[in-house]
Amino acid sequence: GCLSFLSLLFLWVRFKLKATERQLSFRSPAKPFVQGFSIVLNMLLLFHLEGRALLQLALYALLGVVIYFGYGIFNSKLTAEKRAASVSTEMASSGGMASSSVQNKAPTT
Repeated sequence: GCLSFLSLLFLWVRFKLKATERQLSFRSPAKPFVQGFSIVLNMLLLFHLEGRALLQLALYALLGVVIYFGYGIFNSKLTAEKRAASVSTEMASSGGMASSSVQNKAPTT
């Protein structure tokens, strides 16, 4: 019941979305049907997993999400730009002197 409803809802949304105007070099054959069939097939496979396997899948998925977002937060260009802007703002507000939160250390060899 619920699986059928979600599958039909997904297919309806896929049909309503506007296709891209530009000519693509590759197009997937039977585009909405292949996607809908793969979602239904994957959900059926998930429903037939044992409890322990499903728990392991959930833990590995959670670990993957934590690693993905952790890496993205600490290595994003936007974060680096914000840090550089805040350091330059601190430097300007302190009259060119390093603030107490920024320590200048000589590199050790």
